[in-house]
Amino acid sequence: MSDPAPSHLTRPQLARPHLARMHLIGVGGSGMLPLALLLRQAGQPVTGSDDLCAPARLALLQAQGIAVRSGADPALARAADCVVASPAIPETHVERRAARRAGLPVKTRAEALAEVIAGRQTICVAGSHGKSTVTAMLIRILTAAGRDDFGYMLGASFADPGIAPARLGTAGAPFVTEACEAHGALAQWQPAQAIVTNLDDEHADHYGGLTGLRQAFAAFLTRLPPEGQAVACGDDPQVVEILRRAGRAALTYGFQDGNGLRAVPDAAGGASVFLQGAELGRLALAVPGRHNLLNALAALGMALRLGIGFRVAAEALAGFPGIARRLQRLDTGGGPRLYDDFAHHPAEIAAALAVLRETTAGRLIAVLEPQLHSRVTRMAGRFAQALGAADQSYILPVAALGESARAGDGDAALAAACRAAGLVWQPVAELGALLARLGQDLRGDDTLVVMAGTSGAALARQIAAALSQPSAPPRGPASIPAPHPSRPRIHPGPRPQPAAWRATAPAARSARPCRRAGEAAARRTRRRDGAAPAELRRSAPAQRRACRPVWPPRASGRATASASALAARWTG
Repeated sequence: MSDPAPSHLTRPQLARPHLARMHLIGVGGSGMLPLALLLRQAGQPVTGSDDLCAPARLALLQAQGIAVRSGADPALARAADCVVASPAIPETHVERRAARRAGLPVKTRAEALAEVIAGRQTICVAGSHGKSTVTAMLIRILTAAGRDDFGYMLGASFADPGIAPARLGTAGAPFVTEACEAHGALAQWQPAQAIVTNLDDEHADHYGGLTGLRQAFAAFLTRLPPEGQAVACGDDPQVVEILRRAGRAALTYGFQDGNGLRAVPDAAGGASVFLQGAELGRLALAVPGRHNLLNALAALGMALRLGIGFRVAAEALAGFPGIARRLQRLDTGGGPRLYDDFAHHPAEIAAALAVLRETTAGRLIAVLEPQLHSRVTRMAGRFAQALGAADQSYILPVAALGESARAGDGDAALAAACRAAGLVWQPVAELGALLARLGQDLRGDDTLVVMAGTSGAALARQIAAALSQPSAPPRGPASIPAPHPSRPRIHPGPRPQPAAWRATAPAARSARPCRRAGEAAARRTRRRDGAAPAELRRSAPAQRRACRPVWPPRASGRATASASALAARWTG
């Protein structure tokens, strides 16, 4: 079968009476870039701005005639008819303020997407975890079934970078989309068909807590039309409860007895599939893990409801290669096995580590960049419990993502939880410190998994680049204890004060404002060459400009040296 072709991007297929000029703030984001592509395919003029748009994503946007500004430009907002702001963009952003002063509407991503697909037969994939994978699986099945006119929106990247994350399709065809719940977005979706994968304490704070989140999911299901189909995970008690609240019948799926669509795993890693007690056949996947079997059942259940045969769907799923940053194996030039994963919630961390425990040998080493102090503070114990499946964990500072100090101190909470759980763990202040620790501790037969949300998307590839540098052969055994045959050994971890995560570690001190480093270099130059103070003062602005952030993040001198030391452990 062939995957959806990116050539569809160049053909606007829905005529609109007024082609409003749209400006997207944060256009390179995982949800904003697909929206920009859909708007452009609909024939609307689109501009965007983004401080950290990766080169490949920038090229994709520009190829579709979307002008993207690096940084903010209020003139772009004022020139638009409507502005769409990423959830990560604060109200105080200069372009948002310019749009408000000009009297322009400022919409959320979910609001804008709902308008683009209004009137379509929308298949919404909702749930706390697994939305992107289930959506990508369903897209593959529909393509294999020859339904090439459908549209889709994926809030992630396909494993094949040549496949775009969005396609408008034709007006009368179905549209498959992730129905993200973040920032209260569940209220925006108008599903014709719906999948609910699970329900967890993820974005519950956007609904006033878990009770409000359950109510929002139930309301989402009640908006299905009478003929609409619901497919839901019957193994998740929270999902069963929201089905009851919504008064909605559904095809339930899972491993447990009583599900309408049931999988019975076998020793070979596949499963026999039964529909209402009748065996349909065997399902085998290229992507490992019980959670991926559940994801496949969700996509299969919807495919069956849409009239696609089991054989077609099962063959499509058998060739599904996964999506980017979901236990994606990266090349390390013959060094330790390295995986990049999007896990940023305890349930996702536990699932990723469980798969690697079952499928790899040697020690399992975890690197985690947590996201959001509010989430980490609330679930610190769950994070520590999930990390317990690794033999060693390195934990970077929490990515605040714009949260205020009132959200709590996730670093301190997670440090306390790791100590209480007796984990073998090490706080690391930044990339250079992490590479230095890995250079001391890693062995060639280790498995390293880097888990981070969008803010840490480049981290695993930076580590892979360090591991791939040619250097000397490995030295002797490392200091991490060997794993127990049945579970990782647990030893008391270090007991740094939370402030040490940023303030006291040598690597943290080296990462302080680059002006200070520039001044130190200037003093050394003056001592060596007798440079005049005025000359040093004139050079300071250039030093500050040279230290401005760039994409991709450049490793510091310390990080570069650490990378060389790290590569020296196993490459020749």
